[in-house]
Amino acid sequence: MKKISIIAFRGTSFRDPKYKTENALIRAGHVGWIFEDEPDVIYGFHPTNKAVEEAGGVDQLILLLKGKKRQPGSIQDDTAVFVRAYQLAQAGARTQVYEITYNLIEDEYDAIYARVMTLYETQAEMWYNFPKRDGTFEKNESNCAIFPSLIGIPIPSLNGLVGEYIQEMRQKGATEWHP
Repeated sequence: MKKISIIAFRGTSFRDPKYKTENALIRAGHVGWIFEDEPDVIYGFHPTNKAVEEAGGVDQLILLLKGKKRQPGSIQDDTAVFVRAYQLAQAGARTQVYEITYNLIEDEYDAIYARVMTLYETQAEMWYNFPKRDGTFEKNESNCAIFPSLIGIPIPSLNGLVGEYIQEMRQKGATEWHP
């Protein structure tokens, strides 16, 4: 058996001026995953740098996503984002990071790992969007919370609203993560 962990934190919010200079993923909340064979790397799915540039910056991109205008996304190394969320949580922010681990048979794990590495190395693009109010998405769209399921990684919830997703993680035994 091999392990893949889902790791997630709730965002600080886009309205709180105290966090205005933080990465947009810190403000939104984020979900990623960790492979047993690469425990020091946290992968995540979110809009590409090109999408940010074409939108006219992060704030403009957020407005597009809030308006349900899908954007190209890709798998990225988000380790630093999760470390920052942990640091902010230690200072009192609501960004406590949680982790839940799934055991997979080795062949399944190897296939998922190979697919993720190919998508990551090629920076293949897929549609990213914020969820609807009920946590669902339009066809062929997902966010960081739901995306892992599209590549075969078990997830604790099909709800794309990060706050509700984390609540389900905790109900299923997630523990606090620390770097």
